[in-house]
Amino acid sequence: MNIIYRKYKATKLFLFIVIALFVTTIGYNQNAIVLETDPVKIAKIEEYLKNIEVTLTHDPQAGALYIKKASLLTALGKYEEAKTSLTKAITINPDPAALFFIYYRRGDLNYKLGLSEESIADFSKSIELQPQYEWAYLDRGMALADKGKMAEAEADFLKALELKPNWGDAFYCLGICYHDQAKPEKAMNYFNLAIKDTDHQLLFKDKAYNNIGILYNHQKKYNLSVPYFDKAIELNPNYSLAYINRAVAKYQLNDIDGVCTDLQRAIELGREDVKSEYEKYCNSKR
Repeated sequence: MNIIYRKYKATKLFLFIVIALFVTTIGYNQNAIVLETDPVKIAKIEEYLKNIEVTLTHDPQAGALYIKKASLLTALGKYEEAKTSLTKAITINPDPAALFFIYYRRGDLNYKLGLSEESIADFSKSIELQPQYEWAYLDRGMALADKGKMAEAEADFLKALELKPNWGDAFYCLGICYHDQAKPEKAMNYFNLAIKDTDHQLLFKDKAYNNIGILYNHQKKYNLSVPYFDKAIELNPNYSLAYINRAVAKYQLNDIDGVCTDLQRAIELGREDVKSEYEKYCNSKR
C-alpha cells in the first residue's frame, strides 16, 4: 500500500526526490514476537534453545517445548524453523484448549514468510477452534487485504472490533482498508478513532498518526499534517518514514532547514535511498 507524492511546486532536483524516493507507506503489520537485537539476549536465547534440544532428545513428545522453541526461534528471525516447530506441536497437540493459538501463531509465521494462503488457512483454523479470538480475525483480515480481498478483510476487521469494542488496532486496520478502497474520509475517521484509544497498548498508534499526516498532505493541508508526523516521531523516534513524510510537508511550507534535518535523521535510521539527494540538495542550501 504505497503512496508516491507526485504533485508539488518544486525545483527539478527536489521533484526528483519526491517522485523517486519519498514513498510513504500506509500499511498493515502483524501482531508478532519482536526480533531480538541485543547480542547478550541473543546468546541467552541460543543457549536456551540448546537446552531445549537436549530435553527433546530424551522426550520428543514434549509438545509444550516445541511451542517455546518456536517462540525463541521467532525472536531470532528463524521463521522457517519456528514454523516447523509449531507444526510438530500441532501434531502432538499437548493442550487441545490452546490449539487455536498454535494455529494462530503459525499463521503469523506463514504471513512473515510470504505464504498468504497458508496464513489465511491457519487463521481460519484458529477461528474455527476459538471463534472469540479477536486477533485471529484482525490478522486474517490483514492477509486477506494483501490478497486484494477487501470486502472479506473489512468483515474480519469489523468482527474483531465487535469482539473487542473501541480497539485502536482494529480501527487502524479499518482505516487502511478504506484507504485501499479509495475512501479517504472514512480512512481518516478510523485513524482518528485509533489514536483516541488509550485503553490498550496499541501496535499501530505511531502509524495511525503518520497516516493521518499523509492524508492531510494529500489534501495539501501541510500545516495540519506536520503535528501528526511530530506525534508519530514522538511515539517512535526511529520511524524513518515519518521523518520523510514530514520533510515532504516542510518543503511545501518552505522550511528547507527542517527538510534537511529530517532527511538527515532518516539517513541515520538507514534510509540510504535519500542520502545522495540530501547531499546534492541540502548541502547546497547550507
